[in-house]
Amino acid sequence: MELSELTSYALEKYNIPEQHKWADFPAFSVLVHPDTGKWVALLMRQWDTDTGELIEICDLKCGRQSLQEFPRSYLGDPVRMHGNKWISVFFRNFLTGLILPENSAAIRSRSAVSRSY
Repeated sequence: MELSELTSYALEKYNIPEQHKWADFPAFSVLVHPDTGKWVALLMRQWDTDTGELIEICDLKCGRQSLQEFPRSYLGDPVRMHGNKWISVFFRNFLTGLILPENSAAIRSRSAVSRSY
């Protein structure tokens, strides 16, 4: 799975478009709850010059309990967001067939959807 697939899913299922809020930081974008205006996901893209690959990470608002309920190698502590409501999803080739937890706060509230490098 790639971030573009996540943003397409959020738009199609929940009518949440990806928002690029910072002209100086085009690799950062957010998904915003349409009713509350609160962020439900921070999307980050960074080029890894060592491997020549694009690194895609999403800080997702769904609660840290998801880390225990759905332990996966691609889930971890948030990269940029703070607090116990956020986790990270690391997008790599091994995320084929990723299923987002339906109990996430972002999804429950009609919205869509790391570690430091």
